[in-house]
Amino acid sequence: MRGDTADGSPTVFVSYAAADRPWAEWVAWHLIECGYDPRLEAWYAVPGANSAAWLDRALGAERMVLILSEDYLAEAAAEAQWQAGYGRAAGRLVPVRVGPCAPRGLLASLIAIDLVGLDEQAAAAELRDGLQAAVSGSATPRQAPLFPGPANSTRSQATQPGAVAGGPRELPLATRFFIGRRDEFARILALGRAVAAGGHHDPVWTAADGPALADGAVTVMALDGMAGIGKTTLAVQAAHRLADDFPDGCLFLDLHGSTPMVTPMDPAAALEQLLRRLGVPGDALPPSQQARAALYRDRLAGTGTLIVLDNAGSAEQVRPLLPAASRCLVLVTSRRRLAALDEARPLRLDVLTRSDALAMFSAIAGEDGAADGRGAAEQVIDLCGRLPLALRIAAARLRARPAWTLADLADLLADQHRHVSLAELNDGERSVAAAFAVSYRDLRPDEQRMLRGLGLHPGVEFDTAAAAALTGDPAVPAARLCEQLLDVHLLAETARDRYRFHDLVRVFARELAVEQDSADARRQALTGLFDHYVTTAALAVRVLFPAEVAHLPPPRTPYPVPRWTDDPQGARAWLDRERANLVLVAGHAAENGWPEVATDLAAILFRPLDLGAHLGDATALYGHAGRAARARGDRAGEAHVLASLAGIHRHQGRYQDAADAAGRALELFVEVADEPGQGRALTSLGIIRWRQGRYDEALDHDRRALALYQRADDPRGQARALGNMAHVHWRQGRYGQAVEHNLRSLELYRRGDDLRGQAHALGNLGNVRWSRGETRQAADDHLAALEIYRRLDDRNGQADAMTNLGLVRHAQGQHDLAVGLYRRALDLYERIGDRNGQARVHNGLGEHFAAIVRLEQARDHHARALSLTLDTEDRYEQARAHAGLGHVHHCLGAPGAARREWEHARTIYARLGAPEIAEAEQALRELTSPSG
Repeated sequence: MRGDTADGSPTVFVSYAAADRPWAEWVAWHLIECGYDPRLEAWYAVPGANSAAWLDRALGAERMVLILSEDYLAEAAAEAQWQAGYGRAAGRLVPVRVGPCAPRGLLASLIAIDLVGLDEQAAAAELRDGLQAAVSGSATPRQAPLFPGPANSTRSQATQPGAVAGGPRELPLATRFFIGRRDEFARILALGRAVAAGGHHDPVWTAADGPALADGAVTVMALDGMAGIGKTTLAVQAAHRLADDFPDGCLFLDLHGSTPMVTPMDPAAALEQLLRRLGVPGDALPPSQQARAALYRDRLAGTGTLIVLDNAGSAEQVRPLLPAASRCLVLVTSRRRLAALDEARPLRLDVLTRSDALAMFSAIAGEDGAADGRGAAEQVIDLCGRLPLALRIAAARLRARPAWTLADLADLLADQHRHVSLAELNDGERSVAAAFAVSYRDLRPDEQRMLRGLGLHPGVEFDTAAAAALTGDPAVPAARLCEQLLDVHLLAETARDRYRFHDLVRVFARELAVEQDSADARRQALTGLFDHYVTTAALAVRVLFPAEVAHLPPPRTPYPVPRWTDDPQGARAWLDRERANLVLVAGHAAENGWPEVATDLAAILFRPLDLGAHLGDATALYGHAGRAARARGDRAGEAHVLASLAGIHRHQGRYQDAADAAGRALELFVEVADEPGQGRALTSLGIIRWRQGRYDEALDHDRRALALYQRADDPRGQARALGNMAHVHWRQGRYGQAVEHNLRSLELYRRGDDLRGQAHALGNLGNVRWSRGETRQAADDHLAALEIYRRLDDRNGQADAMTNLGLVRHAQGQHDLAVGLYRRALDLYERIGDRNGQARVHNGLGEHFAAIVRLEQARDHHARALSLTLDTEDRYEQARAHAGLGHVHHCLGAPGAARREWEHARTIYARLGAPEIAEAEQALRELTSPSG
């Protein structure tokens, strides 16, 4: 069947990955120029069972164009779908290769139009020749979109939601005692500058050193060597020098491949961190590692970015983190040579030369300390193994003891070489351990105690408040002790008032704590630390969410009051800084006898993790808390963890997973006779079923929750249940009941001074009034809600309010105001990754453009909404998208397509019991009448 439009233009169905939309739009514009009518649809619109319907629509077109890239192949991962689906396309399939990829399956036997690496003029010519367009000039082209290829390499990052202007700059502090490594430093700089310049001539490297620079390939350098040899120092120093050559950003990530007490970071978690630093919001992160890697490569495509992957454990850990962009440089450090990483040029670091070791030692020790004989100095550097870490520590100790001679230091080092026996150190690292021991021996008792206490910390970084909690010292003395350990190079500074250990120092400090402190003393220290984190996290949540504090535990112990006590921004910043520590603390506590710490942290952090869409951290934390609750037989605690997990799943649009978790939570709450808990699980199930369009179930859950909350005299719970019930009444056309329930909900929220709840109720009330045609009152409600959300800095709420207000302005005929509100809301939804919100806005924009008879744009927006709703299972917005497409196709003179879309809409509206079914039936009657 030939899919012609009313004006005779042959239809071309364009399939693309989400990350390839700029390419799809550019190709579509050229298709219009050539007389085709392109229909764009993202592959992810049709996962699983939806693929057949998608292919049926596509096969009605004259041609099928695939915007082919690694991103597309990742999203269309199942090869069976290619064979079963595209095999039916016969000779109508036209792959357009826009990114480095190796087509699989059926596509391997097809000739693709290859645009990789071309400038715009050459790409346009190649595309036109490849399409062999026979029809021209039958469509009026819009303004050409910006070419997304090499000539506009900055476009991808500049237009992505949440992208950081100029790129992130996240390198750690560089040391001022960087001495030596001239040849290695020069090699890294020469390679980096060649990559940044886009050239492929490396004046330093030889063929024996590894692969030459190649077109379209990322350049990787892997630095390996024993612990303490200065791999990270060299990589960071070189990265700082090269930073200006890589204008799109510098990323640094510690993979913890060899960090004691810390599990090496898996590639999926590493990709989450890297993508967030590149501006991808939490809700926009794909769930699978493969899809995250594809999105990561897309974000870096065409950019000049420098990436430092520190402390790698294996090639398998690193390989998914490599971009595909030829102007990116990756520096990897590891204790072992990553021989399986074929992409990498190896650079093995040996101990410093004798002259460089002497120079480093003298620079740190000072002229006076190194002035009493070259022979003694050479003995010291030999006893330090010419390892930079050992040299820095030994020289700092000599500088702090003016009465010592070099001979004194040499004697102490020699003695420690005979006695040091740290189990986790190999022979080559004993020189470092001897330097530690000499430095430790000369510390004051309170400094020694601080070092041992910090060695117990289960996290990676810590501030002076955590240090004080571990030792029981007041904040000011603790800060001074940390500074003194920094001065002697036993701590490293990562930012103001934040510190970390070198991995070997961490081993040394922890083993000293085990050897010298009793089990009771170590437990007391960790208890103090855990009390600090639980108490301070609860305080931060009280500052940020003052209406949601009933579940928070009381302060556990006297603690230093942070400076941000009344400052929401300061509280949010503390939670962001400490989030990784809090998850690690929960895991350590759950496994080592503090189960209540894990369950308390899970309860405290639910809201910030939910709103921030920190899915990986939330999943890990709730896993720790769930195991802790089960281990101690805490059924109520386990139920609350499951209820929190349901909220995270719902926020991600994973409704069935959310329903399973909430259902299990309800069972446990019933077992322990926790009625408020049952109400929490039921309201969660109510909103999940409402999103899925299962309205009768939703209403039943909400009514049961309301009765429980009334018995418990919980006004806030009652308000939530009433609001959920109002949602169902509104969608099913019972507007009077919906208004009544929303007004009762609003009053309860006002009694509790819950601003966020008030804004929710006002927005819901405004939606009902809009449906009843009361547009002036509806606008007032939405404006009041928007004002509250702005006061609370709630971006998701602001987007909801603007979307709702856009509907009202559209109904009032104020189309310019409506489209402005929609676009601002869409920007916010994309930044926070709310796909349900994006679908609502795209449907609103589709209705707007249909009203002003810009039908192609209306069709595109409704199609995008449909793509999103097929993924999130939001049945109401899915029906709305079908209805919008039916209207547009009718106006475009394609009655067959219009009828199919309206039939889909009618089926869904009937299943929902929504009043919009009348509109669908009327449209179908018009299409089947003789005049239709």
